Amino acid sequence: MICEDDRLMAEIAEQVLSDDTCELTVVENGALAIDELRKRAYDLVITDAVMPERSGLEVTTFIRRHQRLNTPVLMLSGISDLKYVREAKERGVNDFLSKPFSAERLRRKVSQLLKKNLFVSSGLVV
Repeated sequence: MICEDDRLMAEIAEQVLSDDTCELTVVENGALAIDELRKRAYDLVITDAVMPERSGLEVTTFIRRHQRLNTPVLMLSGISDLKYVREAKERGVNDFLSKPFSAERLRRKVSQLLKKNLFVSSGLVV
């Protein structure tokens, strides 16, 4: 799942990650992400840090506390403050990607998270 309130950033991420082996769901805020997570499990969640209604940290907290899932979370953010990054990791964010980012860096981070968590298979749900 891609959870990003900036339409352009969401479209870029979707284009970079779209291929025949990956099913993508794109939502524009944290509240919609949580609604989606209540409906189904995802192999990976990519979330913006700051969004309307619910933040990326709130989405991560929902995944870790309420669903008790090991779903990898990649946080995208323009915030590069080390204190914020540390807090995000303490709350369960697996990796952090600062905006702006290249298509290659996004692909590499996603690949690393999926391999690390042994979710590499055909028909991924992101």
